[in-house]
Amino acid sequence: MLLGAYIADVRGNAEDYAFWGYLFGLITLWGGLSTMESHSEFGRFIYCLVNVFLIFCSLALRRRVFIVFGALGLLAILAIWLTAYFRTHFCFP
Repeated sequence: MLLGAYIADVRGNAEDYAFWGYLFGLITLWGGLSTMESHSEFGRFIYCLVNVFLIFCSLALRRRVFIVFGALGLLAILAIWLTAYFRTHFCFP
C-alpha cells in the first residue's frame, strides 16, 4: 500500500490521493510492528530504528504522516525503556 501511495505521489495529480494510501499503509505497518511483543532489547532497538527511519522518510517525502507515526513509536519505546530503568525508583509508579 505504501508503494502504491508513493507511485500516486510521484505522478503528482492535483488531488492528494497519496495521503490516504500513506495513512492506511502506515497504520497497517506501524500498528503491526507496535503490537508485536518483543522480550529482547535487540528487538526493541530495531523497533526504535524503524521509527527513526520513518522520521527520515518524512523529511525525504515531505509528508507529515510519517513523522507522526515515527514520533509515536519513539515515545512508546522511550516509555518502555524508562519504565524498565526506573522500576525500582520509589517516585515512579
